[in-house]
Amino acid sequence: MTSKSAYFSKVNSLSKVAKITRISLIELQNIAENSQKHYRKEFREVKGKKREFNVPLSNLMTVQKLLEEYLTPKIPWPAYMHGGIKGRSTQTNSLPHIGQKYLLSLDIENYYPSITDSMVLAALVSYGMERKCAKLVTSLCTCTGSLPLGAPTSTFLGNLIFLPMGQRIDALCKKHKFIFTNFVDDINISGGKDVSSILGTVEGCLRKNGFSLSRKKRKISGQNEPKLVTKVVTNDKLRPNKFFVSQLKKDIRQTWLPGGLALLAKANSKTILQMQKNLWGRISHIRIYNKKLAREVRKLMVKSRF
Repeated sequence: MTSKSAYFSKVNSLSKVAKITRISLIELQNIAENSQKHYRKEFREVKGKKREFNVPLSNLMTVQKLLEEYLTPKIPWPAYMHGGIKGRSTQTNSLPHIGQKYLLSLDIENYYPSITDSMVLAALVSYGMERKCAKLVTSLCTCTGSLPLGAPTSTFLGNLIFLPMGQRIDALCKKHKFIFTNFVDDINISGGKDVSSILGTVEGCLRKNGFSLSRKKRKISGQNEPKLVTKVVTNDKLRPNKFFVSQLKKDIRQTWLPGGLALLAKANSKTILQMQKNLWGRISHIRIYNKKLAREVRKLMVKSRF
């Protein structure tokens, strides 16, 4: 088995970083030194909360995408991790929890903003990247000292930071015969007995690494309750969340009205085009689990004033 310190060992010179990003080293260093100027601010609603996004401009966006494409496949991602990994999704994250009697759902509070540039640097070096290269990559992938919401590298780096914590939580769950999965900042633990017994240990593990859990989003679902994993019901088979479907139908009906799409986009801090894509994306999400229901919802789009 490859040592973790060897995963990024080929990134051993600044010229290698330039080669990966297909840009001259001088230009790359200039972007890194003035990285904050290469973002635009946007405000979007995430999990019911308005969040500030720092979206990289074209040059930096391209650089980050190329870094993400090169580095992500180098890591043998564990089976419990599902967010931002090719071939894995909210569906694969939900599948292991089907039919379990108890479910503990947790959310790491302000996950990306809590990941500092020093944490990113330490992680890259620990996985074998030469220190000067790691410093340059860190500068290219962080904004105002932390991981920015909106950057293509943030999920990959968030997963990398989570790995040591995930390994401890996974070992703990296996010891107690529980099932554990995570989707970026969402943690789900299920089993045939009360899962709350390990809550304190999981929380302590996260706190030790500089993270805290959202108390509002902590939920323990018992035998006779609906169990939601990344917005999918897992009680007997995978089904879309009823609230998710009803909210989507409500949003689509708003687009039937003159100017309705524009108002909906504004309420969700999106452009009109982003809102259109969001609606279609939510229909595609339903289609994964229930094609008949997706067709029913899709028919509502006929009256939309796009």
